[in-house]
Amino acid sequence: MKKIIKRIISLTVLIVAFSFVSCNNEVTPDSTKHEHRYKEIVIIRPTCTERGLKEWFCSCGESYTEKMMPLGHYFSKGVCVRCHIFFIA
Repeated sequence: MKKIIKRIISLTVLIVAFSFVSCNNEVTPDSTKHEHRYKEIVIIRPTCTERGLKEWFCSCGESYTEKMMPLGHYFSKGVCVRCHIFFIA
């Protein structure tokens, strides 16, 4: 009987301790106030004509993706400085 009570108490302590851990691994008294801290990783770099893709990761495991707009051509002296395509007028 004592072993069962000890296991129940230790399990309860673990559950309570994990419920206070926030995203940045800091213990807070109110676990409902969770603030994500995302880090950005570019998965596919955008080109002059194609979209790119970046993903944002939080240390808690939450993530989301975001499309990046194409950069567009940037011509200097008739040549795109990004992709080296020629502009013919």
